[in-house]
Amino acid sequence: MGGFWAVAGALAVRLVPSSHVPRATVIIFGGVGAANVFSAYTFISPVLRDVSGIDGRLVGPLLFGFGVAGIAGNFVAGAAVATRLHPTVLSITAVLGVTVLLYPLAGLTGAGGVVLLVIWGLVYGGVSASLQTWMIKAAPQAVEEASALWVAVFNLSIGLGALAGGAVVDALPLQGILWLAGGLVLAAGPAVWSARRILPPGPRRH
Repeated sequence: MGGFWAVAGALAVRLVPSSHVPRATVIIFGGVGAANVFSAYTFISPVLRDVSGIDGRLVGPLLFGFGVAGIAGNFVAGAAVATRLHPTVLSITAVLGVTVLLYPLAGLTGAGGVVLLVIWGLVYGGVSASLQTWMIKAAPQAVEEASALWVAVFNLSIGLGALAGGAVVDALPLQGILWLAGGLVLAAGPAVWSARRILPPGPRRH
């Protein structure tokens, strides 16, 4: 599966001119992401039920809405990264972290939970395409290697996050994992900010 993602990430560079790579990357990841709408079920489902008090029968439709918002966010981010890559990644980091941190505070009702869920999906939908485009721009002469590195780090992060999240859930209420996740996302902000120095300048607008 990791090899598939690495190939998918590098595919856009081989199919279109360099000026169209961000949009092509978005289309590829949007298509793949559409097949994984319910991949977040095990984490978001208990949050919706236990934190927001939403009826379990509504979880499926809400997760579908989460997926639709994610696909929309994928395309919104794709339009942004073409000319403003670093600000887009930095904005995604900030908004995603704040949204997750707000959930234990503003997501205690059904309405609040649904609003935050949609924002969460919209912002998170731009993560894959934005980071993959960043890797490609940072290493234009080693696209396959950069894609493989990105997939390895992404999968390692998922594994470590699942391990840490399981430990937190065992020791604390469900809100604890939201605090942990949001805090970790925001903690990545300084690294994203400082990494702007390694990016080549974006295209100028005339």
